[in-house]
Amino acid sequence: MLRSLVGSEMCIRDSICAGPAGVGKSALLREVQKEVMARGGYFATGRHNVINSDVPYSAISAALADLTRQIIVQNDLPKISQQLRQALEGNLELVTSFVPELSKILGTNITPTQTSMNPEQARNRFAKSISDILSALANAKANTKVNPREKTTIETSGKIIALCIDNIQWIDQASIELIEALSSLHKPHHFLLLCAYRSHELEDADPTNLLLDSTRKKIPEIRLLKVEKLSVESVTTIISESLFRPIDEAQPLGELVHAKTNGNPLAIRELSLIHISEPTRLLSI
Repeated sequence: MLRSLVGSEMCIRDSICAGPAGVGKSALLREVQKEVMARGGYFATGRHNVINSDVPYSAISAALADLTRQIIVQNDLPKISQQLRQALEGNLELVTSFVPELSKILGTNITPTQTSMNPEQARNRFAKSISDILSALANAKANTKVNPREKTTIETSGKIIALCIDNIQWIDQASIELIEALSSLHKPHHFLLLCAYRSHELEDADPTNLLLDSTRKKIPEIRLLKVEKLSVESVTTIISESLFRPIDEAQPLGELVHAKTNGNPLAIRELSLIHISEPTRLLSI
């Protein structure tokens, strides 16, 4: 699954990760983060929550702020600043109002722009500005090598920039529209958009669920990754390997643990910790 996301330059795909709470969505995303960062890329995260569910772009703004903080420590910051200014010409004020942290890269010498636009034009301009930020950063992250024979520089492929938007069961309408726009616009080849949500918290007729289904129909390239609960067989295998016992000996305990946890990995972990500290308590839970 990880290879299908970041295994090669040709298969990077935007994805939505769905599953119940505690089933392992965050663990999967952490593994993706390890892959991205091991390749020298950026992995930035923003999360929705119940409190700010009606605040437009809250998680996307947080993810871009996280990305900005990672960029600030780079040695080639002047180069990145120049590329961003060129890419965002005319939209600097717009993006710095959305992500104030960007002013630490772009500087404070930003000329206000006054352009009359209808709401649809404003949304399209905003989405393109965010796409331009990602494109500029992807280009800035490209490796530069020197050809010793010709004494020229060669730009190699860029690094992955991954934005992870978590808890989109509480996403707002404006963010859904921006995600649709980012997925449909021409994006840098090394940009990866990941979203995650608790599927059990959304009814089929829930407006957010309908929006997500609509987005996937409009943009079929977006992959849906369903993280399921563990089967009895999987739980038994984990117990067998953890206790170094044959499968047939681990089967009764595997069935008991599965019955107590319904195959939820987080619940299995917590139950295991309880069993280690208080072996006789398992049967009373």
